[in-house]
Amino acid sequence: DAWNLGGERVIGPDRCYDEMIDPPQGIFNNAEVVKALSEFEDWLRAHPHIGYTTSYVQFVKTLNMMLNAPFGALPMAHMNLYAIPDLQHMQQNRYAYRAGPDGRLPDPQEIIPLYNGMLQVSAATGELDAFVNTRTWDEGIIVGFVKTMDPKLTHQTILDIQGYLKQHQDDPGMALVSVGVKPGEEVVLQANGEQPEQRVVTDRSLSDKAPIGGFLGVTEATRDVAFKEWLNAPVATSLTVFLMTLIMFRSWTIALILISLCFITLMTQYGLGAYMTSIKEWSANLAFHVQVALSIAMGLGVDYGVYMVSRLREEIQVSARDWQQALQKTLETTGSAIVISMVVLLGSFIPLMNTELANLWSVSLYISEALIMDVLIALMVLPLVVYWLRPRFVFGRESV
Repeated sequence: DAWNLGGERVIGPDRCYDEMIDPPQGIFNNAEVVKALSEFEDWLRAHPHIGYTTSYVQFVKTLNMMLNAPFGALPMAHMNLYAIPDLQHMQQNRYAYRAGPDGRLPDPQEIIPLYNGMLQVSAATGELDAFVNTRTWDEGIIVGFVKTMDPKLTHQTILDIQGYLKQHQDDPGMALVSVGVKPGEEVVLQANGEQPEQRVVTDRSLSDKAPIGGFLGVTEATRDVAFKEWLNAPVATSLTVFLMTLIMFRSWTIALILISLCFITLMTQYGLGAYMTSIKEWSANLAFHVQVALSIAMGLGVDYGVYMVSRLREEIQVSARDWQQALQKTLETTGSAIVISMVVLLGSFIPLMNTELANLWSVSLYISEALIMDVLIALMVLPLVVYWLRPRFVFGRESV
């Protein structure tokens, strides 16, 4: 312990903890916190999309029921005692709690640490550690089982949980609870074997919403990534493709034509994702693993467009600017090669649709759809746009 030269105990931020004198440490020894966590877990169990839950709080409630059931009675016959013994609960169930000589009920702040000590002594090694850190009594988890795989319902469940935590963040007990990590928070990773203790500062760009772990946390995280990237990745690809075609052809018109036609394919990809969402085929909507197909689709579209524009330019020069002859030759040569390329690629992607792995068959579906659209656009739409706009790169300076 810490004492000054005058024999007085030091009080302040440098005060040492004396387990013989000081009250039990750790937030789980606070009756208000345990009560707040119990109410939170009860709310979780009442949620329509959450089934069974379990946590350390249930150990405390079970012990309270077993110790305070009337002598000779079965504890299960007094399920009303399956609760955190705060003052309100004890007043409502005075028959089970012995008052002192002055008629006062036991102090919850003394009961909870007592229960924790009894549980820690009677439990086998590791039994409680799955739910609470018995070294510090400052960390614990609540495990819940989700009853739905519907992404809309799981997202709504996340919002409901975060809404509850925000609504009750200033309640007694909950005001002392921190759920997950906060942006910019320093997290201490305890030493483990040869791994020394590490201190990690979380990214300050993290959302200030209460983080949820497990299946719900994973689905929400992937949803956030998908919403963030569903437009970012195609836009980045578009800029790259536009600059490359501009440098390649040295023509603003050709670069704009090619990138504009790519957006047609991109819109069909979004439409396919919307359709899959409407029929609740969640593995094939615009999930994060499917979004790679968006950039691939744009790349294939530009690839076919580059072939067509280059060949049209050559045939225009050879045919003395005879558009019909140039187009016919282009379709017979480059057009045929593009169709054969599409058939070969479809032959490699379509078999993947037979797999049960969602990330494979859904990506193959999107790429196959993009292949077909890219070929149709390259062979049917691109020549029309080139003919209407008559870019100088294709028709030359003397085009009319």
